[in-house]
Amino acid sequence: MAQDPGYGSRMPCSPWISQPRHRALLALALLAIVEVLILVNGPDLGAAAKNIEAALAANERPKWEDLADKGIVLAAWVNLGLLALLAASVKLWLKPMSAVEKEIPAPKSVWQRWWLVPVALIFTVWYGTMSFGSKSLWWDEIWSLRQCTHGTWKEDAKAPDGIKFSPTDWKRCAFYYGKPTNHTSQSLLQKASLELWRKVTGAPREAFSEIAARAPAFLASGVAVALLLRVVGIARGLVLLGALLALHPWHLRYGVEARAYALVVPLCLSGILASRRVIATRGRSLRAWTWLSLNQALWIYTFIPAVLDVGLMFLLTLVWLWKQETNRADRIAVITRHVVAHVFAAMLWMQAFLPNLVQIPHINEPGNAPQKADAGLLRTTATQLLFGMEWHRPHEGAIEAEHLTSVVEVARSSAVGAAVVLIAAVAAILGLYAGWKRTPIIGSLLLVPVGAALVHITLSRLLGSYFYPRFIISMLPMVVAGWALFPQMLADYTQTQKKIGIAFMVAFAFFTAPQRGVLKAVSYSPYKEVAAYLDSQADQPAVAIFGLGREALPSYFPRAFGTSEVSELETFLAKAKAASKRSLVVLGYPFFHQDVLPDGVKLLKDPKRFRELQAWPGLEADFYFRVFEALP
Repeated sequence: MAQDPGYGSRMPCSPWISQPRHRALLALALLAIVEVLILVNGPDLGAAAKNIEAALAANERPKWEDLADKGIVLAAWVNLGLLALLAASVKLWLKPMSAVEKEIPAPKSVWQRWWLVPVALIFTVWYGTMSFGSKSLWWDEIWSLRQCTHGTWKEDAKAPDGIKFSPTDWKRCAFYYGKPTNHTSQSLLQKASLELWRKVTGAPREAFSEIAARAPAFLASGVAVALLLRVVGIARGLVLLGALLALHPWHLRYGVEARAYALVVPLCLSGILASRRVIATRGRSLRAWTWLSLNQALWIYTFIPAVLDVGLMFLLTLVWLWKQETNRADRIAVITRHVVAHVFAAMLWMQAFLPNLVQIPHINEPGNAPQKADAGLLRTTATQLLFGMEWHRPHEGAIEAEHLTSVVEVARSSAVGAAVVLIAAVAAILGLYAGWKRTPIIGSLLLVPVGAALVHITLSRLLGSYFYPRFIISMLPMVVAGWALFPQMLADYTQTQKKIGIAFMVAFAFFTAPQRGVLKAVSYSPYKEVAAYLDSQADQPAVAIFGLGREALPSYFPRAFGTSEVSELETFLAKAKAASKRSLVVLGYPFFHQDVLPDGVKLLKDPKRFRELQAWPGLEADFYFRVFEALP
């Protein structure tokens, strides 16, 4: 049988470079040169280590710059060692393999219907901008904007009571990890988007645009829909059901928000397709390995818990590769290539993220109680995955909770809601089963995010760590894929399957319409509206921001005093009164502040001291903001 010469090449070249082993060694040498250049021209590890040691001795948090510099250099040293190991073992992982006479046939490609891809992309981007995507950013988005991608307003030492804008740089964008709130891949894309927007529009350095800040999320959501159409292409005639992802309220919410979750979904789907391509080519394609390696590195870089998905996908792909080979030598060769591809992914991830990783032990966020994976949270997670809605809203009946709806409210009763949830869940499970039975490779890969989600929930429960439903958003396209494949369980004829699929799509769109309506009508969190109201006050009153909003609102309204201390608020009010100025106080997060700042909430709701002027709702009950005026 003919032999596969490693990764092969049909390019005419010199005898030395034509050898796969020599080309691999050359590539490893070039990568080693990059790492050496980082060590020679990069940060000073000795100085960084000395500064870190001094800060710890003084019981202070080390500067992020020193921690990042340490991570950059350590990653370069580790990668040099791995490159040397790969060079020494090149004969093993580039050992020739038996030629493949015929690849595993691919499912009918959705790309043959070329118009589906641009239509999916354009529709998803447009639909996202028509939701809250063009409205105010919320706290997490603003934190990243202030700290990493844009900049913040600070006191101007040269001007009494003055402020000046302090922009961020690219290093801070990539490596500042004072909180895990910096989703670095999204931050880098956002910074590039904002820079491009300013260049095109001529906007000043301190200006920003919500659309520009969220543009990477819009595009990623469109790509996700296009990739899901490709995955669902394994079911002839049911491709269009992949469009359910664009209509799903959870995708509309987290696919618009300028956070990493918008990137997780397309990276998950891309990982499935890349793994499928590696399996289909039986490990003989360099392009397939490169795609898989880069995707898995970026996936974990985007969202650390994705290591569970990548790990399970690694194991499943390994099993498929092993089963397909018929002799021991080919099995060893393909498995070593599989391992090497993921070593490259780890190296790329390490160089990009180790500077952030070394900062994690020094993060200090007092007062945050873990949200544990209990029965109620798991039920909400299930309904979010299925319909983008909670099972039942907390704070029902309160004026602050008049917007986002729930499964029980839409269904009009708990019994009907439970029946709808059960039907949707069973349909998704049976659809995934149908995909696994009819197209085993893609079908089994679709189950990887499901397994990873179960592991994540179990670990969160056992360790008592943070868990939010959005952490397992990689399961969302699997649910939609299950629905798209479900009609195959009910009929053998394509036309009948189409009718069932269309009926399912209409029913889903109808049931989730109220939630999508809210997402289109209401700001995520109304900082922009509050700032516009404050700007409209002709007498320019003294403005204080009390509580959690003190870090976010200044991005929209820099001329404000922020505090979480009642004593500092009282001092602010006294100074304004002495200067004969009217005083306004902004308060948001009513339920959160009622628990953590009860004295301040009680003060502002005292009718003898304050009166409420205006209020704005957000998507969630706790994103309700009020403006109070201090009485004379």
